[in-house]
Formats: sequence, structure tokens, C-alpha cells
Amino acid sequence: MLTTLSHALIDLADTLQSHRYLWAPEPFLLREAPWANSSPRMQAALLALSQNQVDDLLKTPGACEAWLAEQLPDLFKALRRWQPTRLTPDISTQHDPMSLGIGGRKWQQIQAFHHASQRLPAVMQCADWCAGKGYLAGYLSAHQGCCVDCLEIDETLCTEGAERIDQFNLPVTFHHCDIMQEVAPKLLQRNERHVALHACGELHRRLLQQTLGKVEQICLSPCCFHLGASDNSQLSMTARRSALQLSAKELRIPLLETVTGGQSAIRNRRTEQIWRLAYDCWRIATTGDTSYRPLRSLSKRFFKTDPADFFSWAAQQHHLAFNDVKGIDNWLEEGRKRFELSERLGIIRQGMKRYLEHFVLLDLACYCQEHGYQAEIVVFCERELTPRNLALLAHRPFDEEQFLRQLQQ
Repeated sequence: MLTTLSHALIDLADTLQSHRYLWAPEPFLLREAPWANSSPRMQAALLALSQNQVDDLLKTPGACEAWLAEQLPDLFKALRRWQPTRLTPDISTQHDPMSLGIGGRKWQQIQAFHHASQRLPAVMQCADWCAGKGYLAGYLSAHQGCCVDCLEIDETLCTEGAERIDQFNLPVTFHHCDIMQEVAPKLLQRNERHVALHACGELHRRLLQQTLGKVEQICLSPCCFHLGASDNSQLSMTARRSALQLSAKELRIPLLETVTGGQSAIRNRRTEQIWRLAYDCWRIATTGDTSYRPLRSLSKRFFKTDPADFFSWAAQQHHLAFNDVKGIDNWLEEGRKRFELSERLGIIRQGMKRYLEHFVLLDLACYCQEHGYQAEIVVFCERELTPRNLALLAHRPFDEEQFLRQLQQ
């Protein structure tokens, strides 16, 4: 039987799959827009943008999505049929003794995550997965009155975290363990709620695989979906049977952020990208091979030298010899044109990526439902605090008969 979330996942999967040509191609590798013929009005609007407008769109959160929604209103009407619940937590910017050593944004993220977790029934015992020094654990213990087990693979962080927590006399205990392996059953069973704030990749999938069916509650904010992923990392049967199957590489798309920083950093990136694309134009013209041939990373200082030196180095990596120094300005101009095109094409991908993230969270939520849990997806803080601001809340419905049996034991 379809739930609200599984229906939303299927609907979103159909929409994303039928519009794969918008978000799947890598802008840096394209020499023309895949939608030029099917969406000529959008393509004309995209090419009409000035470079300043492109820069402003790419550096402003949500601006790419808003621009794209104006171009493709029917698509975004379909994409937005389901939306996560948006919370408005009361977050203090003031620090207290417990926040010592925690960055300002992280401190506010912890507060917001705590607020989200309070939508679940209160508990006496909680486990924090990938706990680090126990910043989240300490806050939850102090503000929710619960005992917390911290699961952490780094023994140094366990030691430093325990020393830190001792200052506050809180019931927080550190356990040096690898959650990618089997977690001790006693740690699963005695903790009613299991939490993780920004658990990366395979860690958050492993958390769900180990806890569902054994614990009462999950409060999870996943991150870095691609890390440790395979090309078949969807967990729920609903997602696996849906029209959309995301590869490990495609799971990285929701995490792609535009370059931030000062004007110097932006100029350096622009130069590097133009040089790489310019060389690629020369290589294609020289060899006739239109497939992209990657180059390894280089020190940023390299891109402040003579571009001919870069061309020579790059050619050597592909067992070629660069011998067109006189024509290098023409190749750089070709590279600039391709760069400006890739920036514009990047607006489309940036405008779509949030809905791929919705699909990932819906997969996790459906996986919980398939194990008998009630699940909810929330936006627990504003994007300015963290782009990974979605959390999954799941709990088993109260079973009166089971509760009475436990009392009799």
C-alpha cells in the first residue's frame, strides 16, 4: 500500500527521470546544450544572460532554481508537489560554556537539530553516531535530560570528548567503535533514539541498516550521499522499483556548490577552467578524439605562469606534443567561450539539484516505513547555516500490547 511519502517518491522519480537531460550531463564537458531544441525559449534566455548575471545567479542560494522555475513552470509545479516540513527553530547566536570550541554555524546547527528531534516522543537514552567530541551529545543531554552513548571511530576524539564532557557532569559515555562493523547489540537495544548530524555516505545508510527493527527512533541528517556508494545504493524497495536509479556519481550532484570566496579565488578558478578547456579544444582539433580526457590537479600557482607551459605539460600527460604557441590566443578564446557556456549550463543543474536531494531523503524515509516506522522529512534550519539542512525523523508507533508484555517481564 502506497504511503504519502512513497507516492511522493514515485512521482518525483518519474519527473526527474523524464527530465534527466537537464541535470545529468556534466556542464564542463558539454559543447552544446542538450535542451537547445526542446526548450528554445529557455536556451535563448540562458544565452542572453550577461556574465555578471550568471555570476550572481551561481553565487546566490536558490537563485538558479527561481530562474529555472520561471523558464519551466510546468516542470517545477510537478517537482514541488511534495515538499518537506519546514521548521522555524529558535536559535541563539549567543555562546555559553558548552559551546566552547564549537564554530558558530556548527553551534547553531546543533541547536536546530535538537529542535527537530523534539518532534519525536521524549526518551531517556540516546545514541549519537559519528559523535566526534560529543558536541551534539552534550547539548542533547543537557537540554533533553537524557543519557547519551557516543559512537566514534577516532580514539583521540573519544578521549578528548570524554575530558570535555567531564567538565559539565553530564551522563554522556564514549564508545570507541567502527559503525561500519556490527555495533554491539547492547548499544542498539538500550538506546531508544539514535541520532546523527551530517553522517556521510555509507555511514548514514549503515546506521539505518543496523538500527531499523531494533530501536524506537531515528533522527538523521545525511550528508555526502556519494561517499562509499555503489551504483545501486537506494535502500527502499519503493526507490529500487522507481523510474529513477542514481549512480554513485549522480549522488554527488546535490552536493555540488558553486565557488565561493573572494574575487581572487573566483579569478583563479576562471583562469584554470579556461586553460583546461582551451587545451581540450586544441587536443580535439589535433587528434580528432572528441571524448574528454581528464588531467590531474595542479597547484594554483601553475595558472599564473605562461599558458603555453600549461599546454605543453597537459599534452605530455596525453602523450602528445604541443607545437602551436603562435595560435595559443585563439585556443584560449575557444576555451573562454566554452567556459562561459558551461557556466550557463551549470545554472540548469544548480536549479535541479535540490530535487535529487529530496529523492535521496524520500528513499531513506520509505526504507523506514517499509520497516514499520512512521517517518517525516523536515528542513531543520536555513540554508545559510548548512546546505545539508534536511533531516529524517522516524519512530515506531506505540504498541500497547508490547508495552504491557515488557512490564510483565
